[in-house]
Amino acid sequence: MQAKLEGVNKEAILKLKTMVDASTSKKSMRFMGIFLEFSFFASPMLGIACACRMIQMTFELGRCKDSIAPKILTPPPSPSPGTS
Repeated sequence: MQAKLEGVNKEAILKLKTMVDASTSKKSMRFMGIFLEFSFFASPMLGIACACRMIQMTFELGRCKDSIAPKILTPPPSPSPGTS
């Protein structure tokens, strides 16, 4: 997987085609995104396998809002003023 990702940067990911709206793949990506969040509590290795599959699907079929790329590329929210 690491060899496939060499030279890939944020711009390359953003230039990928967009996944078709009604596709089964897009629904699968949404399911895996939800599954990914919960799998880290139950089985971290399963979460890693799911993340790898999501990356593979993104490069093969295109990106969507449920792809793993937005989760990785989006910076964490900054804290609100007055909270610590």
